[in-house]
Amino acid sequence: MSVYRFAVRFTHFDPRSAGYFSDAQALGFRNLKRLECQDLYFIEGQLSQENLQQLTLKLLTDPVTQSALWMEISADSSAHKSDSTIVEVSLRPGVTDPVAAEIIRAAHELGIDGVHRVATGLRFEVEGLQVGEINQLAKQLLVNNNTFAKDNLKK
Repeated sequence: MSVYRFAVRFTHFDPRSAGYFSDAQALGFRNLKRLECQDLYFIEGQLSQENLQQLTLKLLTDPVTQSALWMEISADSSAHKSDSTIVEVSLRPGVTDPVAAEIIRAAHELGIDGVHRVATGLRFEVEGLQVGEINQLAKQLLVNNNTFAKDNLKK
């Protein structure tokens, strides 16, 4: 069964990203140039391209203010070509994920019965910091160690 990663971002101003950036600056990360927060959805199931498009437009985004990219996750899907570093965080196994449960329910209401499992998370694109600083930023601001799994850095 396939697993798809959906990354949803605001197309214009994102107050949540601005808040994270401001908080990082207040914590002393002065070299930080950019910090963008995106919602992540991991959806497992038998889904057609039409199903993926419907999920994106009808459930996961506000098409007026947000855009989304999705890709099927495979063993070699970790390629990231950018000057930014990616930090992805998700809930630890066993932590209740009500958003994921609602996505499954809503997908089935839309007639997309191929959705079997969903998990949510956050993706942060960080520019201007070294890997050690990003690890410190993740520990201090981006990850709640009680509920989120260990951060995953990609450069």
